[in-house]
Amino acid sequence: MTRVVGHTGAVASPLQSLSGAGEAAKGAASLASGSVFTQGAMVKNLQSFRDIPNQISGFSITTSDITGFDIAPHPSGGFYVMFLQGQGLHMAHITDLADFSNPANRILQSRSHGTGGFIRLNADGTKVFISSSSGTTFPNSGGIFTMSTPFDLSTLTYHSQGYDSSRGSLSPDGKYYVALDNDELRVRLYTPPVPWDLSNTGGLRWLGTGFDMDAGTGYGRVDFITNDVFMICRGWASGPWPLASLERKVYPTFRIVKSGYSYSLEFEGMFAPRMVSGNHDDQGPRFVEGFGMFMPHQSGLMQFN
Repeated sequence: MTRVVGHTGAVASPLQSLSGAGEAAKGAASLASGSVFTQGAMVKNLQSFRDIPNQISGFSITTSDITGFDIAPHPSGGFYVMFLQGQGLHMAHITDLADFSNPANRILQSRSHGTGGFIRLNADGTKVFISSSSGTTFPNSGGIFTMSTPFDLSTLTYHSQGYDSSRGSLSPDGKYYVALDNDELRVRLYTPPVPWDLSNTGGLRWLGTGFDMDAGTGYGRVDFITNDVFMICRGWASGPWPLASLERKVYPTFRIVKSGYSYSLEFEGMFAPRMVSGNHDDQGPRFVEGFGMFMPHQSGLMQFN
């Protein structure tokens, strides 16, 4: 089965692998602590979900920016791709990630879902975390939703919500929930006793990052890329380097380190794909073996090799 980071069979860290799942950088075997990752992967392709030929009648995909997406293996081949574009939440079956216009690709379901946010699917497609606006009334809520039928948006039901879901993120295994604190210098780390259940978020720990994540703008968001590695997206960061001038294209990246009952953050480096026009500021990357890295780019999905 093709591996997708964050799903069954994924490699441990996309930041430390050049082959298979996790092609994060070309010519760099790993990110040493304290390094600056400024030579990102090369842009290979830019796809638009509007090019998918088989769409839901009466529910067109808008030209709005993509705010969140996730990819999971499809049992019959290809991939489930769940994405949030404008106020439309969509589930697609993509057999060809390199060409969205391939006639074999199709949109399976579409529905409205309030404001935008990051997306994280669990391994079996029965739960999804969406980091959209606060509240507990579907479709404007953010948090965990269940799907009684895997990957079926018609069965999407609100489940539970963590602190400030517009700035938080759930790890792929559901064991960590991290949100950027209001002081923009620390993150809030929660350890839910039951994975993928935020009705009890467990113990709270404040962990310093060493950065001012958005220099007072209030836009910074957390997104996990592996079970214990997350990055700060959509925000300027000031600290050891003058990052504000890089226009939100450089993401400070951290690993959660557990020692007994104590937790700390280890700075992994600065994640920065090769600069292109526009910002990659809505969500962190997703990695697929054999296809490389994908990131939202305005109204399209950008592929890096």
